Amino acid sequence: MSFQMSLSFTVILLLLFAPTTFAKLNDYQQFVSYPYLEKAYRLQGEGKYSSAILELKSAIEFAPEHQPYQILLFELLLANNQTNEAFSVYTAISKDSRGTLLNRLIEAQIIDNNLQLSSELKQLIEETPSQHRQYHYQVVASRLIAKGQDALTYEWLSEIDNLPPELLEVQMRLASKLGEFGEVENYFLDIPLEKRTTDAERLYAFTLLKIGKTQAALNFAQEKPKSRLSFDIYYQYLQANIANGDIPETNVAFAWIEKYHQLNPSLLEQKFEHAIHTKDRDTAFAVMPQLHKSCQRRIELALSFNWTSRAEQDLVRCENTMEQELWLTYAATLLSNQQLQDLITSGAKYSTSISKILISRYVAKQEYQLAINQIIQAKLAGNYNETLAFSYEKLGQLDLATEQFLKLYNASNNDQYLDTASFLLLKQNKNKEALSLLEKRLVTAPQSMSQNLVERLTQLYQQQTNKLSSVAIKSLAKISFSQDVVAEMLRLNQDCKSAVDILAKSNMNTALSWTTRALCSANEDPVLTLKYWQKSYEQSPSDETLRAIAYAHGNLGNQTAAINTLNKLGKSNWTQPDFLNLAQLYYQQQNYQKAEEFWLLAESDTETWLDFGIELAIQQQKYTKAQALSTQLINQRNQFNEQQWARQAIIYQGTGQKNKEIRAWQNATKLAPEQETYQLSLAYSLIDSQPQQAYEILQNLTEREAEIDTIIWQQIGYIAAKNNQQDAAIHYVKKGIETNSQGSAPKTAELNWNLHQYYRDLSQNWHFTASFSQGSGAILGDVFYENSDLGLASLPTNNISSRAEYFFNTTNKKWSVYAQLSANGSNSHPLSDWSQELGVSYKIFDEYNIKTSLGAQRFVSGDWEAIVRVNGGLFDQGGWRNGWRFEDAWWQRLFYFDFLYLPKSEQLLGLGRFDIGYTEALKTSSKQTIGYYGLAQYDFRRLQIGPLGNLSNYNQSSLGLGLKWNLYTTPEFYYDRVHSYSLALEWRLTVSGNLTNDNHGIFLIGSYFY
Repeated sequence: MSFQMSLSFTVILLLLFAPTTFAKLNDYQQFVSYPYLEKAYRLQGEGKYSSAILELKSAIEFAPEHQPYQILLFELLLANNQTNEAFSVYTAISKDSRGTLLNRLIEAQIIDNNLQLSSELKQLIEETPSQHRQYHYQVVASRLIAKGQDALTYEWLSEIDNLPPELLEVQMRLASKLGEFGEVENYFLDIPLEKRTTDAERLYAFTLLKIGKTQAALNFAQEKPKSRLSFDIYYQYLQANIANGDIPETNVAFAWIEKYHQLNPSLLEQKFEHAIHTKDRDTAFAVMPQLHKSCQRRIELALSFNWTSRAEQDLVRCENTMEQELWLTYAATLLSNQQLQDLITSGAKYSTSISKILISRYVAKQEYQLAINQIIQAKLAGNYNETLAFSYEKLGQLDLATEQFLKLYNASNNDQYLDTASFLLLKQNKNKEALSLLEKRLVTAPQSMSQNLVERLTQLYQQQTNKLSSVAIKSLAKISFSQDVVAEMLRLNQDCKSAVDILAKSNMNTALSWTTRALCSANEDPVLTLKYWQKSYEQSPSDETLRAIAYAHGNLGNQTAAINTLNKLGKSNWTQPDFLNLAQLYYQQQNYQKAEEFWLLAESDTETWLDFGIELAIQQQKYTKAQALSTQLINQRNQFNEQQWARQAIIYQGTGQKNKEIRAWQNATKLAPEQETYQLSLAYSLIDSQPQQAYEILQNLTEREAEIDTIIWQQIGYIAAKNNQQDAAIHYVKKGIETNSQGSAPKTAELNWNLHQYYRDLSQNWHFTASFSQGSGAILGDVFYENSDLGLASLPTNNISSRAEYFFNTTNKKWSVYAQLSANGSNSHPLSDWSQELGVSYKIFDEYNIKTSLGAQRFVSGDWEAIVRVNGGLFDQGGWRNGWRFEDAWWQRLFYFDFLYLPKSEQLLGLGRFDIGYTEALKTSSKQTIGYYGLAQYDFRRLQIGPLGNLSNYNQSSLGLGLKWNLYTTPEFYYDRVHSYSLALEWRLTVSGNLTNDNHGIFLIGSYFY
């Protein structure tokens, strides 16, 4: 209501109750004031408030205490926007007459003071009774809110204590609008419980959700779980958790709503989508029936959860409700073969289509028998002739497969089916039926017959040349490419020349023409044969041609190419001869493991297979296996030829059956006495047991042959040496050196070197050695006996020695005599003490270089005295041997020991020394080496110091390092000797003992051997 309307209403009331207005006036006051009052009313009606106010004030002068006039003045002042004057008039009006004037004053002051209340007005409001005061608050609030002043209203009400519930709720709304969410909670809690409205509770609850006090909001909802507000709170809570992806809390919200309220379709859909999103399979499928989802949707959902069994169940249930093509698509993907069979058995709607699915599956999985059974069960043979034919072929039921392919051929006249049918007939060895079928096709329409069929017909004619009729020849003549067939027929009739001429004149370039050329040239030119087979394969690739290419490679010695070609053919297409051929190819490559693998795959009881197996086992040194195969072979043949006896001898040698080995070589030589190799092998087998007979056989070979392999001369020399025939051994070894060029293969430099050394050892009865030593300490081990009369202080620091030794028989070097001259001395008296030694030596063992010697020794200053000596070297055989080698570097070792006993004085001297080192060959034209070695040495002496002294024991242990240079002269011819020179520098450290006072010493040692 506007202020003008309020004023008019007040004036009307005054006029209606004029008697009341004038009731307290005396007659005089009524008479003099009425004209002013009437004029004021009139001016007010015309909107002339200022004039009306003046007239009214004139009336009030006659009755200043009259309250109605004051109230009317108050209203006119407000109407004229004179708020302050109106306030003054208001305060002058008695409190019991004010009525609702304060409300008008409040509204006017809000308008005049830019929505502000003066402090005086506020004070007036506070002085009103509480029930009026609350009303005034509401008036102020409603006026400010109506003016859109939410913030101002909120601020004004915030300054008021003890707001009534209605204004507390107003403050809640204002705080919410202004974003003061925390205050919303406070204002709500200030409202007495019984005064809280539903709207306030809703605002409070949603505010709690906004400010994150979710649990408080939920607790509030749980106070009245079935209320609409409870639902709304949990709904908001649900949406927030879905948005935040909080799966557990989302599930809690759904459960609450579902417990106390019913999920509407929208929430059901939302719960369904949430279950899918969270992979909650059970919930999704529990909700889905309420949403009436389609079969397709149920199946898709089950598949999305990888719940195949559920998808299968739904699919079976939905057979009658889903569109056929869609249902069959799912069935082909989901249902097992047994499930599909069960549907057919139960009379399913789409049984025929289901059978087709099963047939496709069986064929794809190569379950051809099941495919055939299904075709027959579903009575679909008419639609599946080709599948039946294919399946029968794969199952090896070639007769049934042929029958089906012939049906297809007769129905379509398609040569492809004829091709397959004829091929299957050939696989069944029904060559006559295949030939008849192809000839019928040839005679019927030769010009349209495919080249492949013509070539197959040709292959049949190759096997049955007498079947080529004149009609067939005439028909072939009508085919533009049949010239190659005519040529092949000529080849089959053993007329390769005419066949090749025809092909050359016609310039044919077909697979058959190249095949004919290859077969005609096979025995004359293997290189050309390979080329022709390759040309044939280029024109028409086939397994047989590829196999022929592989064999041609093998005939040329191209094992790798042959193997690769057979691999292209594919293991599934290999025949037994192919496996055996592969075994032979790998054998030629010395890949015996692979050879054995393919030999086993080619297993048969043929002589060829057994022969190769024996050769392979020998190469693998599996002699027991070779013996077993050989026994199988002799049981088949009843006798061996010379080659097989020679091989049998090798087997006996490998199994350690020496006597049988000799007999086998004897049998081989009887069957082929002209074979030098057998004679030589027999001699070798007799070397250990019957060396004289071996010697005679080899001698016989040398007399029979004008020029023989040098190896024979060497072997005779070795046998002569074994028989202790020194002169003969020297002669034959010399012969072996002289005839080096006659060998089957030139000897290496190392073999030549070894042969020269062997000749030197045989031909030289005299051996000479010389050595010298110079050290910073006592030379122990190099000078073995010193003049004991001089005492330990005289242990020598230098030495020189030479020795000449004569061996009575160089083939065994058992007995020898020797003479030795030595000198030693100290640093102050070099070489001052000379000695002589004479003696005889005996080599105790054939295998080891250990000797015992008896002799006499004397110093120049003394008498001769008998000696007994045992010395030798060990651990230097084989790969550890000392001397020159044709290698870049090697390891050497030697354990040397020497014991000397003087019976007269009972003195005993001994040493043991172990050397091990690494030797390198120097890059020089001569044979030189440099060695780095370590040593361990033990010296023992039981000596009598002085003529009357007692025997005392002395010993010393030493460790050391050394560097040694060697030179070996190279003989220019067989009669030259090998000379060896060496020079060593050693450092020795005394570890323990009382033999010397040396802590360590450095020694220079040189030697010469001739």
